[in-house]
Amino acid sequence: MGRLNRVDLPGLIGREPLGFLATMGLEAQLLHQVYLSWDPADGHAILHSERYATIADVVAELKDALATVKSGQAIPGIKGFPIPRNRGMADPLRIRPDEYRKVRARQEHSGSYYWFDSVVTDRAVDANGFCVLNPLVGIRGRQTAGSFWYYPMMEVKRDPERLLTEALTGWRRVAGAEGWLLDHRATYSFEPALRGPGGSMAVPGATWLATLALQRFRYRRRNGVETGRPVLPNGWFRVADRDVFAWPIWTTPISGTCLVRSGTSAGGTMPGNSRQTLMVQSVLR
Repeated sequence: MGRLNRVDLPGLIGREPLGFLATMGLEAQLLHQVYLSWDPADGHAILHSERYATIADVVAELKDALATVKSGQAIPGIKGFPIPRNRGMADPLRIRPDEYRKVRARQEHSGSYYWFDSVVTDRAVDANGFCVLNPLVGIRGRQTAGSFWYYPMMEVKRDPERLLTEALTGWRRVAGAEGWLLDHRATYSFEPALRGPGGSMAVPGATWLATLALQRFRYRRRNGVETGRPVLPNGWFRVADRDVFAWPIWTTPISGTCLVRSGTSAGGTMPGNSRQTLMVQSVLR
């Protein structure tokens, strides 16, 4: 391994839920090997890489990824997820347990099952009898689950250079921008008849990156399989009668592969780490 460049990302503060999630989404989108750590003073993210030497290099890679999203798609490099919604039909990700296997089989055929498994589980149902969705997927009113990825992507596509640079360097909140309940400092409308985004004063670039982190916080068989325990995806824990999203920040550069294998994205800890905790009201719908 050659000399690693250090790229400080002062906009992505790991102590903020949106900052942490955006950093996870960023790491997942970069094609070349990177190592990630957090500044011990203010908690901002730091990339260590042979390929990327500046923030401009990182933004260029993100712009290239964004440009690959074609009409009818929402996630770079992913076809078939989120499942397209036919006009006038119900949300295709709001399914019942007896439909789950059929939908999951189609997702496996399209190669996008990993995303599907991150968002939907058939091991629990909500009050209306639908399969539970990952609590990070914030939808309200008449929004669909797929909107969670589609609208942030479309917003960033309008001015990717500026919005992505702001996400990594210094956040600028935008009137009318939707935070999708990932951003606890944004404002939201809970109007029942809401058809589309209903938030304001969010950070578009950071929100888009955060939506791309969902693949790290997927449902696994070991989560909630004990009788009487809630079914929760990686990163979520039941504390008393509340769901809590907890994450670590660390100062030693670590690769994304190491993060997955160590269970860090599932709320695990690593030597010398400090742990930050977010209570559910900051991110749940």
